[in-house]
Amino acid sequence: MRRGDHGFLPFKEREVTIKTLSVLAMLCLFSGAAVAQTPDAREEAKAWLSTVDAGNYTESWEQAGEYFHEAMSQAEWVEALNNVRAPLGESLNRVVTESTQHDSLPGVPDGQYMILLFDSQFEHLDPAIETLTLVNEEREWRVLGYYIRPGV
Repeated sequence: MRRGDHGFLPFKEREVTIKTLSVLAMLCLFSGAAVAQTPDAREEAKAWLSTVDAGNYTESWEQAGEYFHEAMSQAEWVEALNNVRAPLGESLNRVVTESTQHDSLPGVPDGQYMILLFDSQFEHLDPAIETLTLVNEEREWRVLGYYIRPGV
């Protein structure tokens, strides 16, 4: 990957790299009917995103779910976020725009899943859309997948 004069990846290469952050990006394509909001899942999502926003990438990996750990090592996760999330700069705004609950998703065992979409604004990417997929593991919501893409 070559970097542009400003130190950030050129947009096309950044877009490809952003896609690699998606541990389960395809989950986003399989939305179900909207259901009543689940405050616990939303609160966990916001707390986890705050950890990422603070640059605590190792901690964010540790807080993620089992399947996330199986899909990507801690070192891979930290490297990916250093290459993709860090250049976006400070998180300026983030609003949940969609929340869907699922009992099954492709590639993972049946269970309780929540997909949250956020309209987001970063210092160096505005607008952006963040997708966070969570799984209920032993009565706790854990991150299963994280995906950032430029908004429209």
